[in-house]
Amino acid sequence: MEPRLPVTKVDAPPGVAPKPSTTKRVYTRNELLAYRDLIQPIGIKSQEETDSQILVLSSAALGLSCTLYKDVLDKRIPAYGWLLEAAWICWLLAICCVVFSMYLSAETVRSTVKKIDLDLKANQEEKLEWDAPAAIGWRRPALVVVNYVSLASFLAGVFSFALLFLLNINAGHH
Repeated sequence: MEPRLPVTKVDAPPGVAPKPSTTKRVYTRNELLAYRDLIQPIGIKSQEETDSQILVLSSAALGLSCTLYKDVLDKRIPAYGWLLEAAWICWLLAICCVVFSMYLSAETVRSTVKKIDLDLKANQEEKLEWDAPAAIGWRRPALVVVNYVSLASFLAGVFSFALLFLLNINAGHH
């Protein structure tokens, strides 16, 4: 669950049309500092469990399938060997995406904390406008894409490997 800052609504002065909706909101210094303190540990744990599972499972599947291929499958796969190569490529892609996701998560938190610190230092008022999406920038959509790609490539590798066996088992019965 992503932490959210409380939103303080700012009304336009009488006779002035309200601004179109923006991502900037007004927060107290304490709200921003509390948010900063909240996201630092989350950044460390960001995607940690999913990333570690995909990393471990992809690495294990890659290692196991390579060993199995070398010892057994090299002589017993009559057809569809390209599915094994596809599985290996998918698992390697999943591993690379997870490593990049870990880096990007940490970098996102570092840049957000830096932006909070700079904004608090530049503005000593009790309440200030702060744009959370602007602080995160391009990293948020990039993280979403990388995380989807890592999961999809892991599952595609599993599917390719399973399909390889199913097709070869059926090919052996004909």
